[in-house]
Amino acid sequence: MKKMLWVVISVMMTGEALAEVIASGDNCGPTCHWELDDKGHITISGTGRMYDHGNYLTWPWKDYSSQITSVEVQKGITKIGQDSFKNLNVREAYIDPSVTYINNSAFHGTKLQSVIIPPQVNNLGPAASAFNDISTLTEVFCSSAQISSGVCSSQKFSGVAVGKYEETEDGVLKVYNADGSIKGIYPDYGSFSQHGHVVDSYTQKDEEGYPLMVYDGYGQIKKAYAYNPDGSVAIYDKDGKLISLTGKRIFTVEEASSLVTGKNTFKLKYR
Repeated sequence: MKKMLWVVISVMMTGEALAEVIASGDNCGPTCHWELDDKGHITISGTGRMYDHGNYLTWPWKDYSSQITSVEVQKGITKIGQDSFKNLNVREAYIDPSVTYINNSAFHGTKLQSVIIPPQVNNLGPAASAFNDISTLTEVFCSSAQISSGVCSSQKFSGVAVGKYEETEDGVLKVYNADGSIKGIYPDYGSFSQHGHVVDSYTQKDEEGYPLMVYDGYGQIKKAYAYNPDGSVAIYDKDGKLISLTGKRIFTVEEASSLVTGKNTFKLKYR
């Protein structure tokens, strides 16, 4: 019941209808499935490798290629095939950490602005051209190990400087800009990389998977969700101001500035 409520709330808040699948197939790899929705988002799921392609004529999605603007490669896929999205109008790409190999020209000539290379990737194609000829590219981030081993270098990303990320002993991800300045501190790789954007926030969720707090890259709170016993939801900004409300009963923020283990905490009460 709570899940159904949240879907309705999301539509009300954004004013947008949920995306609908317009094409799909099981022919992007031996055990690979793809789906394209009416928002231009293509999702690759399954296990193992994606097929390589010599040109666009062998793409499973060739009849819809002009509509693709974002790519999501989900957990289980280990290799992104050659030329898979070459020269498409792709502006966002999320690549799950299960990927270890991104083959030649996979994202050649796309419109990506930022790229985050999953930590286990050890190959960017025979000519290291998985991400070459991208004029819009401004940010690339690789693990410290990938940079030191030579898997990642500025030359392999059309001359764009490469920033790094590294995992601390307690599992936290520290991310540095190309100039060495720290970009942010994140709980894990997944919170750092969301659909291809180098994000400055991540969301903490409750035991049922629903959002509670949204933090910036330095662990300071940006937004809070409060779930009321009657099923209504209230959303507050970092200063405790009510942004949105569904339902009748609401919480107020008693305190929004105290620090607990380096993070702001909200104390909520009924009005």
